[in-house]
Amino acid sequence: MQEDPGALLPHEAQAARALAPSLQPVLNASDATSDLLREYGALADRQSTEHPAAPVQAHLLPRLADDLAATALLAKAGYAPQATGLAASAFEVAFTSARVAWNPAEANKWLQHTDLKHSVYGSTAAISVLRAWGFDENQAKGLWQWYRLACLPKHANPVIERDQETALTHVGHLLRADPQFGSRTAWQAYIALYIAITSASYAFGNFIHDCPLRGLTKAQWDRGIALIELVNHL
Repeated sequence: MQEDPGALLPHEAQAARALAPSLQPVLNASDATSDLLREYGALADRQSTEHPAAPVQAHLLPRLADDLAATALLAKAGYAPQATGLAASAFEVAFTSARVAWNPAEANKWLQHTDLKHSVYGSTAAISVLRAWGFDENQAKGLWQWYRLACLPKHANPVIERDQETALTHVGHLLRADPQFGSRTAWQAYIALYIAITSASYAFGNFIHDCPLRGLTKAQWDRGIALIELVNHL
């Protein structure tokens, strides 16, 4: 007889209690980043006719906020590989937003894209964004390696899968955590959130830099700068 899937929830709560001490700094940063991205996205949406890039940011920033929130939910419930895979998605969305920024030509490229087989930019779009931020080649490629790391569990790379502790719950669900939700799970979950938050900081950093939209308040600007500083010290 099929058991109630809701019976899994206590196991997730157990994971959340066990992982909270290790993850709380990045969970707090993730919540603050998601909130700010939604505010920036709403501002872009209200002025979507004021600049070619505004509708692009109105689409991408809330999507990025959702990716961050979902990564946090998975991470704190003990689903570290799944959280890491979603962090790779957040990386792609964040650096697409950062690449477009307030460039009308890049915005039009995104708005006019019709190819379902390919994205507008490959993952290496991050390299050009990081160069523009003043990173040298090695630094830029170093951050891009975080993305490649996040893609390994997303594609169920055998090297990663063989190293996982797999617990099968009583409802037949594979919970990717050791029985104590211990240090390995905490490390993987922390890395997932770190990748997602760090990527997002480049998206909202480029959004507030030279933002042409009316209504970006000093408080919103200051919160963005403060979050970038916070991310730099995670």
